[in-house]
Formats: sequence, C-alpha cells, structure tokens
Amino acid sequence: NILNNYENDPGKKDVLPPMFNLIDGDTESDEDEWIGLCMNSRVDAYQEIDLETILHAECLVKLLLDTYNWTSMDGVESSYPGLVGVVTEMSTCVEYLSKLYITIVNAVEITRPKASLNDGNLYMFQLANGGRFPELDSLRRREDKLLLKIKGSKNADNDLNNHRQLATIRGEISIIEQQT
Repeated sequence: NILNNYENDPGKKDVLPPMFNLIDGDTESDEDEWIGLCMNSRVDAYQEIDLETILHAECLVKLLLDTYNWTSMDGVESSYPGLVGVVTEMSTCVEYLSKLYITIVNAVEITRPKASLNDGNLYMFQLANGGRFPELDSLRRREDKLLLKIKGSKNADNDLNNHRQLATIRGEISIIEQQT
C-alpha cells in the first residue's frame, strides 16, 4: 500500500520511511542476520559476532532509528497512520537502540589489505582507526612504518628482520581485534 501511494502520488516521495529508500530497487539485504545470532540461546554471541556482523548491525540499528524519527515528520501520520502506529511501538526500546548505535557507529571499517598482491577486488573488515582503539592505532602506525622500511630496504638482513617485526605486529593486531 505504501509503495502504491508512492507511485501514484509523486509528491509523497519526501515522506517515505527510510526503509523504502532503495538503491536501484535492490531489496536484498543481509543486514539483519546478526539478530538471529543474538536470539539463539545456544549460540555464544561474543564468539559468533564478527566485524562484518557489527557493521551490519550498525546499518540496521540506524535504519530503525531513522524510521522511528521519520514518524515525527509533518504529514507522515496522516498519510501512513498504520505504519506510524507500528513504528511508534518501538518507543520502549529507542533509548537502548540509541545507546547501541553510539557504541557501534564507525567502530568497523572496510579496507583493502596492505602490502598484498591482489587484483584490487579484495577487502577486509577491521576495527576503525581514529582514537576509539588507541593501542590498535599505535600498532597500525608501527605496521605502516615497517611497510615503508621494507619497501625501501636494500639490505637482505634488515629486510628479514623487518619482516619478522611486521609478522609480530600483525599478530598483536590480530589478538587485539579478536579480544575487542
């Protein structure tokens, strides 16, 4: 019914709920897979939730909060009273969703692997740089410096030593990312 109203009255485009802001009509999403992990009492969520899952959760929680805020826009309640009624039932958990969002927003970033031979199509998830994880930021700066050293090194002994140090630093980064 909402999409029919949207197609029949182009003037209502500004009042569609955020969940209908589709990109190229793509309705497929896996942003909510993490919910099932949290709901299953036989699954240890801390063991099962990875960085990609946190990124999905960030997107879904933002969508829920945006949809909740959408209900307070002018003209929305009169245009979509049923949907507004359903969404406003979320009011009991909006505070918790807001706290969750503040905790996870920008905590994970998508990057390309450093110093690897790839075709540019590879990517990885990592905890974000920028102060939220100071120990991790420090290790990544050391990693970057070593990569520059290795790139400019002409001495085989130094190169081997630098590669060992790099492996150690990457191991420490991996441990911190798994603990966080």
